[in-house]
Amino acid sequence: MDIPEILKNKINNLDEIAKSITEESQLGLLFDGLTSKDDKYRYNCFLLLGKISSVKVSWIYDKWDFLVNLLDSVNSYQRNIGLVLLANLSLSDTENKFENIIDKYLSHCNDEKFITQRQCIQNVWKIALNKPDLKDKIVNYLKRLDYGKHSNLIEMDIQNALKKIN
Repeated sequence: MDIPEILKNKINNLDEIAKSITEESQLGLLFDGLTSKDDKYRYNCFLLLGKISSVKVSWIYDKWDFLVNLLDSVNSYQRNIGLVLLANLSLSDTENKFENIIDKYLSHCNDEKFITQRQCIQNVWKIALNKPDLKDKIVNYLKRLDYGKHSNLIEMDIQNALKKIN
């Protein structure tokens, strides 16, 4: 399967392609693509990694630092990618590294960019379910969160996240 060629076009069979990515070099290509200037290519890499990381994976710690560093990016799209993929990977975090970054992760519930706030809130429930030791901290954080300018949407996101957690 020619992954670079697939990444240039709209992906119609995401599940099938995600399952076919088994080689480390293919995975590396997807991670490299997360920083591509080509929006479609970058987005396709993100979609595939989102699908792949939604189940337990063995490569989590090979990419851990890269993803954690995305949380500090000046580019909000990069922060969004880090937030979504790290939340997915909380399922695979057998070394409990998430405990070391939970405060940094939650800080994006108050990110300067509205979309990044929403991405954080919309994905944090995965961490609460996958990391029961962090559940109370996450729930308490969400309950104390200031809704800010877009209060209706933020409140809806918080309520949806809390429903998924409980």
